[in-house]
Amino acid sequence: MPDVPAPAQRVQAFDLARGLAVLFMVAVHVLQTFATPEVYDSPFGWAIDFLGGPPAAPVFVFLMGAVLAFSRHAGTWQLVRRGVLLLALAYALNALRGSLPVWIALQAGVPASDLGGTTPIRELLIVDILHFAGMACLLLAIVRRLTQKPWVWIVLAASIATVSPWIWGTMSGWPPLDFVLTLLWGMGDEAVAFPVFSWLVFPLVGMAVGKWLDTSSDPGQTLRRAAWAGAGLLLVGGVLTVTDVSFHLGDYWRTGPGGLMAIAGFVLFWVWLCDLVAAYVLPTAVGRILAFWSRHVTAFYFIHWVLIGWSVLLVGYEVLGIPGTLIGMLAILAASDLLTRIWIWLLTTGRKGPSHRTGK
Repeated sequence: MPDVPAPAQRVQAFDLARGLAVLFMVAVHVLQTFATPEVYDSPFGWAIDFLGGPPAAPVFVFLMGAVLAFSRHAGTWQLVRRGVLLLALAYALNALRGSLPVWIALQAGVPASDLGGTTPIRELLIVDILHFAGMACLLLAIVRRLTQKPWVWIVLAASIATVSPWIWGTMSGWPPLDFVLTLLWGMGDEAVAFPVFSWLVFPLVGMAVGKWLDTSSDPGQTLRRAAWAGAGLLLVGGVLTVTDVSFHLGDYWRTGPGGLMAIAGFVLFWVWLCDLVAAYVLPTAVGRILAFWSRHVTAFYFIHWVLIGWSVLLVGYEVLGIPGTLIGMLAILAASDLLTRIWIWLLTTGRKGPSHRTGK
């Protein structure tokens, strides 16, 4: 790998890992929404489902924690403000991508069964990764305020991984509090996507790795050490998981200690692999696209889900074979890329404001 200044090297590794995660994210969301059950349960579906698993969402939230170590301006109140804004954005997305198109479809006489049995209220209350990111920002702000020691963050992550299975679904019976508890660990026997317990494990580990990178004179060596640790976690977590797959692996959302160890280990190894090739991939045309997606991941995420949500009205739910699913993936990627670029251009133009020339 050619010599690269340390900060650029770190950003390159993160940009490639996050850009690939965006690609895999779109692929799996299109698969889950539009592909027939036969396609989803085929080798093609299994491959896409894996790519949309460990190399996608866990990488996103790991890097969310890691980047905090490099931000000199992400103070406690800035993180709290960002967390609140992300939560507001999450529910706005639920309304735009789910509640509104489902309501329109039902009013037009589309059977609920053709929409997967969902309702506008259910779509509004879905918990997704933006909800998790908002809650994580609030909690990480507290954690960083209390201690700056990476090993304490690792111990906290291990504690959360251990305790989470015993508190999943615990409710108080008081609706306002239960609304928050649902975000933290799901409602009763119903798992929600990205519950804080246990997904907070990944940004905590990321924050620790980011801190070590930030203080390292050789970030490449630090990532190699993290990769070795990741290989160990992957091995130990895998062995632990096979002793009780239903407990340790669960349903991906509620993952037990063994599964969390294995996934965290994979993420550490994956980021190191991205570091090895980032300097060669990112200067290419494809690499520049991946880097753009990485830098504007929140806007891209919001836009691609709105497109998918409204496309169901045109295409239908779980109706496409493999060729149609591939075309759908390409179409959503291309449209999301274009609309994200337009949105960023509008934001940039708005910040600059109108130009004024002084008279002669």
